[in-house]
This record gives sequence, structure tokens and C-alpha cells, in this order.
Amino acid sequence: MARLDDAIAGIVPCYLKSHSQGEYVFDRGWADAYERAGGRYYPKLQASVPFTPAAGPRLLIRNGVDTDRIGTALASGLVALCGVTKASSAHVTFAREAEWKFLAEHGFLQRNDQQFHWHNEGYGSFEDFLATLNSRHRKAIRRERRDAVASGITIHALTGSDITEDAWDAFFDFYMDTGSRKWAGPTSPAHSSR
Repeated sequence: MARLDDAIAGIVPCYLKSHSQGEYVFDRGWADAYERAGGRYYPKLQASVPFTPAAGPRLLIRNGVDTDRIGTALASGLVALCGVTKASSAHVTFAREAEWKFLAEHGFLQRNDQQFHWHNEGYGSFEDFLATLNSRHRKAIRRERRDAVASGITIHALTGSDITEDAWDAFFDFYMDTGSRKWAGPTSPAHSSR
């Protein structure tokens, strides 16, 4: 947190973590290599929105203040916080490009990753969207949707207070199951809590 004249001028919400679950950034290879080399990867400091691979501001800086000065204080604060908490590193994930570049100028390594985003290009219906695809892709999507309906899969959109503790628990279980199937799971040595 950076203060200016007794008012909060900037803050970086972050978490001290003993694993890499829930980040949508796959640093298991880094964790394994670091620990094989004799280091201790966890705990690590994580600045992100949990379970959300959406880009957004990570250095939250009040309007009307010297952005460079406060940003520099926040970047330095993250490094200092690593020392105080004995974290191996600070990870600022899914930051906007300007913050990504700013942090690089302050000594942070830049992680390159790739995301794919779908944008509605004015489609009035799902069929309008399908019409832009080749026949093979249209057939595959229609088959997947038909199979989902035949399997009894339903989708319920929840917002705000509709998201109960049970819904969060189910989401977490689905997330962990996906990781277990794809990457041999969070119980591998590099991901165990310490």
C-alpha cells in the first residue's frame, strides 16, 4: 500500500500462497526446477483475481496522484513484501499491458502467455455465428451441443447473492478435477502445501 498525505494512493491486493492452484498460469515446471535446484518456490506472493483468468488492473492507483511515483512504490513494496514473508517471488498475473511493461521496467520478469477471446461480431443468433464457420466446424459444434443436451447437462447462470457456498464448493471441485485430469493434479510434489 502506498500512502500520500495520510490517504491511500495505491494498493496491490495479493495473497501469500503455498501452491499454484486457481491461477490459470501453469508454473509447475518453474516450481519443480527451482526446488530441484535447492530453492523453495513456496510460499509465493500472488497478485491476481482468484480463479479468474481475466486481465485487469493489478496496481490499483488513485486518480489524481503521480502514477509513476505510486506505481514505483507499489512495485518496490511487492519486492519488500517478499522479503518480509519469505516468499520466493511476486507474481502479478493477467495485468494489463501497460502494467506488464511498467513492472518489467522495475525489474519484474515478463511472463508471456496466450489467451483466446471470442467477440460477438454482430451475430443476431447462434445460427448466425455458425454460418461463419466451415461445414466441419458447424457439424462438430452441433454434435457437441446435441450430446450435452442428451446427457442432461444444464447451465445455470448465477450472479451476486445467488452464488451460494455450495456453488463455490462445486466450482472448486470442478476446477480441481480439471487440473487433476490434465496435469496430474494438485497433489504432485511441486503443488503440495508446505
